[in-house]
Amino acid sequence: MKLFFSDQIKQLDAKTIDNEPISSVNLMERAACACYDVIIDRYKNNNSFIIFAGTGNNGGDALVIARKLVEAGKKVKVFIVKYSEKLSDECTINYERLKKLKADIKELTKSDKPLIIDKDSVVIDGIFGSGLSRAVTDWLADIINNINISGAPVVSIDIPSGLFGEDNRLVSDNKEARVVEADLVLALEQPSLSLMFPENYVFVREFVIVPIGLSDIAKSEMKTDYYMLTRESIGALLKDRSPYSHKGTFGNVLVVAGKYGMMGAATLCAKSAYRTGSGLVTLHVPAKCVDIAQITVPEAVMCVDESDYIYTGVSDTDHFSAIAVGPGLGCKPNTRKGLFELLKSDKKMIIDADALNILSEEEEWEKLIPESSILTPHPKELERLFGEFADSYSRITYLKRWCNEKSVTVVIKGAHTTIIDNTGDVYINSTGNSGMASGGSGDVLSGIIVSLLGQGYSVSEASRIGVYLHGLSADMALVKQSEESMIASDIIENIGMAFKYIRNNRD
Repeated sequence: MKLFFSDQIKQLDAKTIDNEPISSVNLMERAACACYDVIIDRYKNNNSFIIFAGTGNNGGDALVIARKLVEAGKKVKVFIVKYSEKLSDECTINYERLKKLKADIKELTKSDKPLIIDKDSVVIDGIFGSGLSRAVTDWLADIINNINISGAPVVSIDIPSGLFGEDNRLVSDNKEARVVEADLVLALEQPSLSLMFPENYVFVREFVIVPIGLSDIAKSEMKTDYYMLTRESIGALLKDRSPYSHKGTFGNVLVVAGKYGMMGAATLCAKSAYRTGSGLVTLHVPAKCVDIAQITVPEAVMCVDESDYIYTGVSDTDHFSAIAVGPGLGCKPNTRKGLFELLKSDKKMIIDADALNILSEEEEWEKLIPESSILTPHPKELERLFGEFADSYSRITYLKRWCNEKSVTVVIKGAHTTIIDNTGDVYINSTGNSGMASGGSGDVLSGIIVSLLGQGYSVSEASRIGVYLHGLSADMALVKQSEESMIASDIIENIGMAFKYIRNNRD
């Protein structure tokens, strides 16, 4: 799925109106009715609704929803937030339609006293859309603050009022700025980028995508560097396996991982590589760790280090199709030397965990990172590598340039794991859950991605398929597990089911 910036969505609206053709007020009706369907299904047991509508088209959407709720026999209060004397044309039309139903409507201005909001009502937020030009402060901030402290469930249309679609530095830099803290956001056609940034979770507890029928032709013609990973897009990338294939067909990958006392990371990585389809997996381990590795992953070929306890180097990498290095590796001096030599390899390489920690401490080594490598840091590892960023948008903007210049891909692990590939394109994941926030989950991801690289997928393809598959496997693990009880091995055990689901649902 292509993801567009806020100004591009306005262009798509206009192109849809011109090309369908459809009037702007009827497009609003279609979008708002789709939102109403979600609201009435989610809150079917609620009878009381409070609508906050601004003077623009986001307010117009809210007024359509208000009308539908009144027609459904619900108790509805509507507040028109008059931050402008003039309502948009579409908002005006829907205001007049609502008044004909003798709805309970009140206009709010800066001279009005603060509202007391009934916590047993559902609040519908349609004050501002994503096209803000400044942070929300003063009396408008007071209204938003009253919504936030009410204790009522809050539904925002398209985006929480006060939040920008992409860059929110105007909010974070202003202590007086306020943003609606929504329990549910109804993202029209696609989610804004900011809905998926971790720092905005307080404003976006959950979002659902509400299709509103924007022009597919216009979307296909409009350019973007941002995408969301979907089952359809991943299914289109998967290769079919020939019945005449053999283990050599699907690659021999090398996993350089583990030290004495940290063999779990190594075995999880190797096992997930096999579960993802590798023909052969060679696991390089210290001499004292061979027995553990062979018992835990009997399918793997052992490559034994000269050291009993740590990784110190691999003598030959020529016959491997891809390499994963870092999980449970440690950062001892001889391990650093071994990593230094391994980075000289021209193989496609996943660099993870302790390998990233070593790189962050050796500033001169950045130039050693092989082209087409994939770095898989979690947020703290990323911070050690690149320093702190003000927010997710700033971080992505910086990494787009860096990845393009270095021809390197970075996978930022976390909720909505984000891939910035070696062309600067950005892919945001749609699978996964909080059960993945436990030791070993990242090691599993490295094994999945290195397996796909070994099977001949491109760096970008392997990253995208790997991240989506990793999250989907964790989602499927919830059939038997809870988010609290899930462990990394549960993800591995569901890789096969995730593959089946993707393949069986390809269009």
